[in-house]
Amino acid sequence: MLLIKLRSSGLLVVASLLLLLAADGIQAQSGRRAPKPVSPSVPAPTPQPEPAKTKAPTEPQISLLILSDISQNINFAIASPERITRWVGKRLRDASALSVNEGDSSSRKDAINRAKALKEGFVVFLQIDQMGYYTTTPGSARPSYDDMRINYYLYAPVTGKAQSSGVVYMKDSRGIIGGIGRGQGLPVCYPGISRDDYILIQASLEVASRIMNALNVTASAPCS
Repeated sequence: MLLIKLRSSGLLVVASLLLLLAADGIQAQSGRRAPKPVSPSVPAPTPQPEPAKTKAPTEPQISLLILSDISQNINFAIASPERITRWVGKRLRDASALSVNEGDSSSRKDAINRAKALKEGFVVFLQIDQMGYYTTTPGSARPSYDDMRINYYLYAPVTGKAQSSGVVYMKDSRGIIGGIGRGQGLPVCYPGISRDDYILIQASLEVASRIMNALNVTASAPCS
């Protein structure tokens, strides 16, 4: 009887030990964390260069209307003096900020009234006349290049007031403010004209340059 009890007790001890070992194994497994799955590395996107921004062409911002008054006496010294108006307009068009139109002959009063009628833009008035007469033979007189000048005016819209004005003399530059000397810096982009006519071109370029300065606009060099 005692032997049976001892055997039963031994079995209980063994069973208890087995249960303890099983419990420890379960607890150990529950304490372990499953390893996180490794996600495949995603390559960083390659930065794409931004497309080059194309600069929009400059649109004309200031409109100009050129009017002129050419003295009848000038025709005795200059063939086609209206070329001065065209040369002034040609140079002003070199400024991309300007939109230039050439009108008909006009008086100064009419030029002012035309400016007053404008809501925007300016009127350029050119008055080509002479300071005196050069006598070639007794009883005949005609103006020479040294006696001629270009009076220019820049009239503002609405008010008709002169924003700028001045005189360019077509005379040798000795002591003359605004004078144009013969043969100085002859533009090569006006072929086929007489040497003296370069004085007219230079005077026209000077007038246009002063008008652009008054409007605070720039242009490339003439004939560039």
